[in-house]
Amino acid sequence: MLPQRTLEDIEVVNMMRKGQVKRLSGQDSQAQARFVLSLFQIAAWQIVLDKLSCLKVIFAMKP
Repeated sequence: MLPQRTLEDIEVVNMMRKGQVKRLSGQDSQAQARFVLSLFQIAAWQIVLDKLSCLKVIFAMKP
């Protein structure tokens, strides 16, 4: 699965570079970097929320 994911990631970077992502210029590398950072932040928050929901289940099971 990793090689497929890597190819998808490369394709996304190429799309950004070509200006094919809405509201993101292909020439603005700083905006592209902020966009990628925001994706990582969203993914990181999703991991945190998943961990918190697991904790809620664990504590809900205790008497």
